[in-house]
Amino acid sequence: MYIYKLNWETGIAELLHSDEPREEEVVRAETKSKRINELLWFGIISMICFSVGIICAFNNLYEDIMSNHIEYAQQKNFGINGFIVGSDGIRAYFRGKEIELSHEEVVYSEETKAEYEAELERIEKERILEEKADFFINAGVPLERPLVKHVILTAEEYGIEPAIMFAMAWKESSFTAYIISATNDYGMWQINLCNHVKLGKIFGYTGEEMKNMLMDPYFCIKCSCYMISNIMKAYPNFGYHEVLTIYNRGDSGAFKLFNQGIYSSEYSRAIINYAIQNYGYQG
Repeated sequence: MYIYKLNWETGIAELLHSDEPREEEVVRAETKSKRINELLWFGIISMICFSVGIICAFNNLYEDIMSNHIEYAQQKNFGINGFIVGSDGIRAYFRGKEIELSHEEVVYSEETKAEYEAELERIEKERILEEKADFFINAGVPLERPLVKHVILTAEEYGIEPAIMFAMAWKESSFTAYIISATNDYGMWQINLCNHVKLGKIFGYTGEEMKNMLMDPYFCIKCSCYMISNIMKAYPNFGYHEVLTIYNRGDSGAFKLFNQGIYSSEYSRAIINYAIQNYGYQG
């Protein structure tokens, strides 16, 4: 909008107001916009340069870390295939298997070599456990992998062949966890009611609580291994035929056979034959 004042004497109209900016205002606005753009570009370029500097610094640090890892690994001959460094820490490839370790866990000073070697040993044990679990699962054990691994670890902890424990689960319950027999045997390994009070005192449960606890195969395997281990300790010269016969018949029933020169039972033969045929147990 434009507002003019007419001079009646001269006939000339004088501009009093206009919505359009004056020329000097336009120049000031353009100058201000230009300065803002320059500052923005300066900030962007500065951030890029700073980021590049940080990346280069960390890259040098990572190279030093990797160099130390590889040098120490070569000295100890740990069979490490290589290292990469990522944002989540150091990933080390131990014997072909990728393991994630934080910077705090992987320290190579003289004082911490034992801890590092223990970590390598743990990794190797886990690798072996996974291979054993693969074997039994592929051999037809119809249990979930975590339980298969638990049975293996528990059996080995008590000095028992895992193949025997899996064959027992087949014989006793067809690998069924929630089962009670007509003769009051409970769980996958069929722990008889007469043993509940004694086992409950050892593991911290009442005899009544044991009825429910033995429905859990993770607990049932521990009780079964405990009982078999005790038989093996009491009769160190006995093989699995004698041990399993005692487990099934009790001492008095088993020794009636032994006194007749019979050192196996239908029960023990079924389990050991199954372990041989299905799990390659050598006997």
